[in-house]
Amino acid sequence: MQLKRRTATAAVLCGLCLIRVAASQPPDKQTPALPNDLRLSANDVAQCEALSNFAWGLFLQQEGKVPSDRFQKHYLAALQSMPESPILLKHLVTPWLFARKFGRIIDALTPIAEAHPNVPHLQLVLSQALLAEDRTDEAEHLLKRALIASNWEDDDLLRELFLCHWRKKRLPAIAKLLREARRHAKDHARLVVEQTYIAYYDAICQPSDDTPALSDRQKKRYQKKAVGHAEKAIALLDEHGTVEQFHTMAALLMRLEAWELLEEMVEEARGDSQERIPELDLLLVETLQNQEREEEALTLLGKLIQPPPLQPRFFSRIAQAYLSLNRPTEAATFFERALIAFPRAVELRFRLGYVYLRLSQPQNALQVLEKLKRLPAEGHFMRSHALKQLNKLKAAARELTLAEEQAVKSKNEGFFSVDFYLFFATLCEELKLPDRSIEKARKALELDPEDPVCANFLGYVLADHNRNLAEAELLVRKALERDPENYAYLDSMAWVYYRQGRFPEALAAIDRTLRFAEEDPDPIIIDHAGDIYAANGLWLLAEKCWREALVSGAENQDDIRGKIKNIPTLP
Repeated sequence: MQLKRRTATAAVLCGLCLIRVAASQPPDKQTPALPNDLRLSANDVAQCEALSNFAWGLFLQQEGKVPSDRFQKHYLAALQSMPESPILLKHLVTPWLFARKFGRIIDALTPIAEAHPNVPHLQLVLSQALLAEDRTDEAEHLLKRALIASNWEDDDLLRELFLCHWRKKRLPAIAKLLREARRHAKDHARLVVEQTYIAYYDAICQPSDDTPALSDRQKKRYQKKAVGHAEKAIALLDEHGTVEQFHTMAALLMRLEAWELLEEMVEEARGDSQERIPELDLLLVETLQNQEREEEALTLLGKLIQPPPLQPRFFSRIAQAYLSLNRPTEAATFFERALIAFPRAVELRFRLGYVYLRLSQPQNALQVLEKLKRLPAEGHFMRSHALKQLNKLKAAARELTLAEEQAVKSKNEGFFSVDFYLFFATLCEELKLPDRSIEKARKALELDPEDPVCANFLGYVLADHNRNLAEAELLVRKALERDPENYAYLDSMAWVYYRQGRFPEALAAIDRTLRFAEEDPDPIIIDHAGDIYAANGLWLLAEKCWREALVSGAENQDDIRGKIKNIPTLP
């Protein structure tokens, strides 16, 4: 095979070299002149030169035993002959990109880009190399020159120049750029300008560490401007837009939460067609859902899944739509169908697994992971959830430890979320490992100090184990500040007071808890109420609560029976 490959490559090289020689050498006196229709034009000669050098570069690279400079020398010569070829550019710069040798890219491409300002991909790659070397001003100058050379019609150049200014927060420069682009743009380029305006105003409204916060009035003003440009863009879309620009427009409208405009755009695209158009129908489903028109969304989904059968590539999106509409059973069905069509899709397995967990089908969740030889951290996390549902708490804890180890090994820092640590803390509490539970809860709170769920959990665990009661009170108060009528938080506060021996305050807090919990309080809360009533000498109420806790399925049944048995005899 190696011999055949080398022979074929050599044949190509020989043929190209012969063309190259024939094209570049003028006929001598003994050689009859070629007819005009056989003469190669300057462009033909350049292509021959480029192909010859490309073939030599490819041959040397396939050998695998020569320094990269040797084959890149030929790729560079090929690109100089045919600068408009993205394939030649890719072969030249890829080794330097992998080695992060951005200076080499700049040195090689600068003279070619200067000679050919009207070749956008050259300018874009060179600008990226300049940005990687923190030469932003040069990159901006290059992109502006190329944009002018393209008569302001190249979408990618405009977007890249916009991003250059945005990274440096040069808002006046962005405003000037967009005004110029709008003045010069024609046809489809006008649509790109309007879309860029939308992105600009939307970005201004987003919170950032290095920009001052906007007032509500300012946000509304910029959002109104963004919507105004969106309306202009939609008007241009039908005449000048491409499929890609349609999807870009849809994404921008979603960011703006301009659901009525998005619905209008999708309906316009669907036109009077009675045929099923899955891409548009699914987009319309999402639009209806976000307008709280769930019945209409479900009706449209029902029509979408009717025969004839859809292509498998739509199954995952249909499943996600059903999941968003709180229909997990239907979502599981389509995730299963998608997985049959794409059995190697790891992400599908995880999505289906979590739907099974939501449906309280832990065995199915475990089964869907069986075919994965090596589980990532997320896989171990899912297994832990499933095992916890099966009440296999020690096995669930082992899976969480494996998840931690795998995330550290793969440097997956994003895995360590509030949800992960809070789940770990809850599991440790159920395993009666209070020290580990408190440790994991503190890590969750470190990630999000303002999370009321984390604050309440840590405060409750500290109180339940008589640890740092002053800190426990502060934590639960913090949670209640965010949600004053949350009966779980109120129960935690009542329990903190009880542990502190502040029984009248505990009584007031537990009364509020039961009032907000209404008719179906948790057995733990009822048990707490019994203890607090007893501490205040209200033995009849205490006994009533303890007996209700037994009926409600409290886990500490023997402990509660012991408390009932020890109720003092009333005089």
